[in-house]
Amino acid sequence: MPRAKLAIVQKAFTAEFIKVDGIGTRLQVVARKADLLSFAITGLMEVHQDDEAWPLRDAADQIVSELESIIEEMQS
Repeated sequence: MPRAKLAIVQKAFTAEFIKVDGIGTRLQVVARKADLLSFAITGLMEVHQDDEAWPLRDAADQIVSELESIIEEMQS
């Protein structure tokens, strides 16, 4: 492959890697926020002796799990 074409392919690959890495980083931030939300809901449930918030906490935990799964797929 001529050097000019190789350079173009390398730049495209690098740009795509940076894009995917940036998306992965953003997903990690969202996963951390969902985890904090789950933690906060658990604390509120304990303070107020309220078990009705379990569906909210479960949903937050599921969001964290799905985001972590997506991140793992992107990194492989």
